[in-house]
Amino acid sequence: LAAMAERKESFAQFSLHQSEVHAEHFRREPLPAAEQARFEELARTSLAQQAELEQNEVGDFDVFVGSYQASILAISN
Repeated sequence: LAAMAERKESFAQFSLHQSEVHAEHFRREPLPAAEQARFEELARTSLAQQAELEQNEVGDFDVFVGSYQASILAISN
């Protein structure tokens, strides 16, 4: 908040500025090859797990949403 106030920025402007600073940092200092390979493997594994889950889905999404909303209402009452 102090940085936003100091630069008289909105939250959106602050967020964009932070994003640009972080992007520049990672362009200057890329991940070591081993870390990059590890993250790529994690991404491949995650995508494979997602595909498997999506292929094996059972049930109706509308029923799921209804149940979820009912559970929220039960919690808030």
